[in-house]
Amino acid sequence: MYGEDQGPNWSLYDRMHRAMVARSIPHLILLGYVPDAWVDAGGWWGRWMDEYFKPCVTKYFGPLCLGFQIWNEPLTLEWSSRYTASQIFSKTSDYIDFLWPCRLTTSPEIPLVAAAPMNILQSGDGFKQAVEMARRLPDGVEMALHIYGPNFTKLAWQSLWLPKGAWVTEFGDGQRWRQPDTLTWTGWVIDKILKPKHVFWYHWLGHDNHAALRYGDSFGPLEESPAIWRL
Repeated sequence: MYGEDQGPNWSLYDRMHRAMVARSIPHLILLGYVPDAWVDAGGWWGRWMDEYFKPCVTKYFGPLCLGFQIWNEPLTLEWSSRYTASQIFSKTSDYIDFLWPCRLTTSPEIPLVAAAPMNILQSGDGFKQAVEMARRLPDGVEMALHIYGPNFTKLAWQSLWLPKGAWVTEFGDGQRWRQPDTLTWTGWVIDKILKPKHVFWYHWLGHDNHAALRYGDSFGPLEESPAIWRL
């Protein structure tokens, strides 16, 4: 959801979920953000839980749904022309407090993933921040990481030492101008160092097209894969 929305767009979720299930692709569902009207009315978190989070879990959790990521880059990413992220989550503890009712109102066997704060592994003491945040997460909530920057390989190694299970949901060396080459070598690093259970290529095609996606056991050049689907 974004600032201008009035509520969840279930048709979008339905379409993407059906496409994944039809192709037997395991998937993680992202839940975010919050409409301006809900923030204006106050107590938005209760409405977010009752009208968005709980229905989504009930509707989509199943054998191919690996779990639910709560928000994305919660401390910095803006989704509204009127509200900044800092007005919703001004510090990490605010976001962690928000995760508790999500965990307590869902069955323990349903995996929940904490969103990666922006730059948490991109500079300075980013790895220290990641470790501290992972230690404070509720039991049964794992950590999402966004690994970027010139120290990409080092950061991938550091990720092995997190005290929680980790999901690398974004990565790259920051060289967007040569993205195909970047994805090839950084994907190889993730594959060999972290040895992930599930590997996805996801390429954003715009709000109307949503994605071209490949699922497989290892990384490889997106352009050469026969298993690419537009969702």
